[in-house]
Amino acid sequence: MTAFWMMVEILTKPSLLAAVRAEIAPTMKVAASNPAHSDRTLPQVLRADIGSSWHVLNSIFNEAIRFYSTGSSVRQTLRPTRLGHRLIPSGTKVLMPLRQLLMAPEAFGSDAHLFVPDRFLRQKGLDRHEYYRPFGGGVSLCSGKTVGRLEVLSFVGW
Repeated sequence: MTAFWMMVEILTKPSLLAAVRAEIAPTMKVAASNPAHSDRTLPQVLRADIGSSWHVLNSIFNEAIRFYSTGSSVRQTLRPTRLGHRLIPSGTKVLMPLRQLLMAPEAFGSDAHLFVPDRFLRQKGLDRHEYYRPFGGGVSLCSGKTVGRLEVLSFVGW
């Protein structure tokens, strides 16, 4: 789903497509060279470049996850907990939709309701903000987070 929305956003914005093409061009040049004479395999090249030089694509990934995500989290209260004016008894299961966090203007700005491809480039550290939790957190952190990112970025970039 994330790859689909990334492609929609990239392919419908010519300037964004040009930026992505320019960013991945060095990786594609290495990939197009004869791998038999290379000291790095294609997966090694992709892993290294995705993490170190594909800043635009990483920002688009983070924004696509933020903007199009519809996930939720379930927790169980361990003790009576106050939420606003309500008292939630111990042992109650609470469903928390993540969309409200991911669209919060206090975290993502007054344009949080818009897809902004360079949001995560303009606001360094935004991917570590407490409201940016598309992969959950704590004991419920998605174990496939890193592999999923690599797969999506490899597919979209290729």
